[in-house]
Amino acid sequence: MTILAKFERKFLFGLTRAFAMFFIFTTLAGLLIGGVLVLLNQAGNQSSQVTPQDVIDILKPSLPVENAAPTPQAPSKPQAKHLPLGLKLPFILQKHFSEPNNMEILIGWLNTVPSDQQQVFLDEMAAAVTQAEKEHLAPFDAINTYHELKKEKLAAEQLSAAAQKEAWLWYSGAIGSAIVIIALFSLILVLLAIERNTRQDGE
Repeated sequence: MTILAKFERKFLFGLTRAFAMFFIFTTLAGLLIGGVLVLLNQAGNQSSQVTPQDVIDILKPSLPVENAAPTPQAPSKPQAKHLPLGLKLPFILQKHFSEPNNMEILIGWLNTVPSDQQQVFLDEMAAAVTQAEKEHLAPFDAINTYHELKKEKLAAEQLSAAAQKEAWLWYSGAIGSAIVIIALFSLILVLLAIERNTRQDGE
């Protein structure tokens, strides 16, 4: 065996094999770490829940205004004076939305909330009003404050969900690329094994 052949077999073959194995294991480790990061990011998604204390913390510094009514966000067309089918207006809110104009405003708010969260919207609002009345704060201030907080949190939740979806798309693409890389380096290892066995048989 010539010096060049020994160098090729003992050094180049080994170096190529080590290089291929390094990239295979690095790719697998990257996929594992990426998957964990995506899952952790999903676990920390923005929540749209608004607690009564969130509302009270905003209202406490301000003076209560007993006759304040719900503030419409934009002019709306006349709508039916009842909630969408399947929704129940909590008892504590019924007295505050007995006026047709107030009910129209509430229905307009609900139309901007995902259907699966509309009852939650009403229940959380009722809890905020209950706490506000206990602390002698204006109920309509609590209603308006709750609506603003909920609107902001729903928007943040939607942005978080969109970012999470994009992260999963990127991760799916990374998995596809990793499969191709692993397949290529595995092919290199197979060719090296074939080459080595062929040379041993020919010696």
